[in-house]
Amino acid sequence: MHLNNNTTPFDSEAIDYDQNFTFSKIGKAQREIIWTHLSNSINSVKINSVLEINCGTGEDALFLCKKGISVLPTDVSEKMVDLANEKLKKNGFNCNAKTLDIRNINSIISENKFDLIFSNFGGLNCVKEDELKMFFKDSRHLFKDKKNYILVFMGKHCLMEKLYFFSKLKFSEINRRSSSKITHAKLKYESIETLYYSIQQIKKCLPNDLKVVSNYPIGFFIPPSYLESFFAPRKIMFNVLKKMENLINHFSFLCNYSDHFIVHISTND
Repeated sequence: MHLNNNTTPFDSEAIDYDQNFTFSKIGKAQREIIWTHLSNSINSVKINSVLEINCGTGEDALFLCKKGISVLPTDVSEKMVDLANEKLKKNGFNCNAKTLDIRNINSIISENKFDLIFSNFGGLNCVKEDELKMFFKDSRHLFKDKKNYILVFMGKHCLMEKLYFFSKLKFSEINRRSSSKITHAKLKYESIETLYYSIQQIKKCLPNDLKVVSNYPIGFFIPPSYLESFFAPRKIMFNVLKKMENLINHFSFLCNYSDHFIVHISTND
């Protein structure tokens, strides 16, 4: 993704993002699972304040605010930030979302420190491995005490995607996520430079004082969002996939084969 001070590919996506993804069947189904894992982690480590990166239109920030958690939402896209502020204010919250390129996370100057840094739906797939390493290094000053990250990445070997491309005889696309090189993921209006991560790659990016506490699959049976038009009218099929997903969403070994996965990273005690 090429970023500058004026515009990003996500600016073009912002106005239709909620309609195309947030409120889609697939988007809601995957987010519900993420929220369950997020809530469990918040309760177990007593999170009261969150720095959210890649906040999009503010749906996750709204969820956290409703739980009584203090949130600073940020996003590289000014238009996403505007929509997030609008959504939060409409619901009675004034979080003052800010524009932030995560590669400049050390530029955040805040009187308050945070208990958690949270990022949903693959925002960190838009950075290279060396930039991900720098993100962990540069964000350490933002915590009150113990460092906690809950991050959602797009997985490297999504099985549902492989089956879809196989069924369409698009054999050249079957292993597109498996490449170690940056690929171009197609959004509705733009394409964006994307690097798909495995759990093993993420562990290699962590400094010595951090470790992976837990990780869970998101979308092993629930398909990628670009298949919404196929699955939305097939309610029975989609509900079966959701039930199957609920049966396996604590099987960490399935992370690398899911559309997304959630990983909790914390201080290495």
